[in-house]
Amino acid sequence: MIITKQSGNNYSTNLLRMNILAWQLLDRLLFFIKPIAEYPFGMHIGLAFGWLIGMCVGHFYVNHFEPLYLNDLNQTT
Repeated sequence: MIITKQSGNNYSTNLLRMNILAWQLLDRLLFFIKPIAEYPFGMHIGLAFGWLIGMCVGHFYVNHFEPLYLNDLNQTT
């Protein structure tokens, strides 16, 4: 009479299948989470660069050109 341990082999095979399924699920979740997380970071980085560039251009304009301070549009003619 030969006794084989098939239950141990099936357990490791099932565990391997569960690990593969878990990795596939995680991969699919990250596929959707990645753009959702990248969008706010990109928006904040763009906001910071735009604000900084606008401030630098504004300081350059004020230092090199005389600003016009008008109380009314009738003063332009």
